[in-house]
Amino acid sequence: MSSADLSRTVRTQRLTLRPLSADDPHDVDGIFDLFGRAEVARWSGLRVPMTDRQQAVERIAGQPARAGDHPAAGIFGVFDDDGFVGVTMLVPIPASRGFSND
Repeated sequence: MSSADLSRTVRTQRLTLRPLSADDPHDVDGIFDLFGRAEVARWSGLRVPMTDRQQAVERIAGQPARAGDHPAAGIFGVFDDDGFVGVTMLVPIPASRGFSND
């Protein structure tokens, strides 16, 4: 299992984005609830809903590899004052054609 890197936490007035931890039962429960829904699983790459809580643990543990190796990339849990809301992935977007970083 993995621990969340809380140094990568982003807070706004309404939401907190932070890496999920397979060691945190609230994170695991949130992922299991979310990806246990057919309407979410259908579009998530799983195609079928999760049926076992261990699947949520494994999904969280595998997230760093799914996000890529860019330092700004990551899969984050989204939380409000009431708890888990969902997940989001932040990845770098390539420069548009004709745009130069020079």
